[in-house]
Amino acid sequence: MQDNKQLTTTSKGGAAVAVRDFLTSSPVALRMFERMPNEIPIKAIEAVLKSDQDIKTSAQSVRSLEPSVTRFASVYGERALAALVLSHLSLVEDMANVARPMKPEGMAMLAKEVTKMLMEEDVAINLADLQIVADRLVKGEAGQIYGGLNSQTVIKAFTDYISEKAGEIVEWRMEKAKEHGFGDFGTTRTREMSRLKDQQAMKLYLEGTLNKDIKQ
Repeated sequence: MQDNKQLTTTSKGGAAVAVRDFLTSSPVALRMFERMPNEIPIKAIEAVLKSDQDIKTSAQSVRSLEPSVTRFASVYGERALAALVLSHLSLVEDMANVARPMKPEGMAMLAKEVTKMLMEEDVAINLADLQIVADRLVKGEAGQIYGGLNSQTVIKAFTDYISEKAGEIVEWRMEKAKEHGFGDFGTTRTREMSRLKDQQAMKLYLEGTLNKDIKQ
């Protein structure tokens, strides 16, 4: 670790302790601290450290108050978001013990492509969602990766999750509408799901385009 990286202090149990002491509770925050460039605000790591690690599903994510990735990038910069995505992907490789790890250049480019996709997405993806997708990649739920990560599997894992969360957002809006006595929103739901299907079709097209551009 670089000596010129200074972490602020926080209070826990009435005692002021360095945030550094808590990094082990968040492997991705620790990975960011170890590897991210000095020009990226250290506060970005603290934000990652504070993210709710108990959120395991898209339904829980929709109902949470986790900060969105676009908000994270607007406060700390897009480079910080790319560093966060890169940290998740490198940890996925480590935890899955892949046979052929991606070259650093390929991994960095893939992280940038994922970051760009997330920034352009109109579904509110948050910090907890990144961990959910990473966990699915490790478990092989998004495709087997033991031979090594590749851009196609990673991009598809994110696009599939985005589509899944979009559906959960529709369900959540319907629940809230019924709670406030706004009646049956079946027609609204049908229109929304149709829009999401069209959106997913476009994502699949873009996925094929991105795969041609990313060099591993």
